[in-house]
Amino acid sequence: MSFIQSNLTWIRLCSELGVAFLIALTVMLTIEAASREEFSKTVNKKIAEIQENVIKATFSRSLPKALVDEVDRLILRTDFIRRNHRGIYN
Repeated sequence: MSFIQSNLTWIRLCSELGVAFLIALTVMLTIEAASREEFSKTVNKKIAEIQENVIKATFSRSLPKALVDEVDRLILRTDFIRRNHRGIYN
């Protein structure tokens, strides 16, 4: 009986391929998760920068910079949730 025709050879080959597949899958999923997290952080950072630039560019046209910075600090950068709020601006 030849080496290649042996059942034990095929069993060991399939076993080694299975282990190699599991290791490759684990490494792939780990790298993918880290890559997605880094991408998400980068996108969120860029969105925040764009929002800040749009707000400052919009308000800075007609208002003094000190006032725009104060509004940004007190209102736009504050974390809060209001429900059933009604504001009237003159």
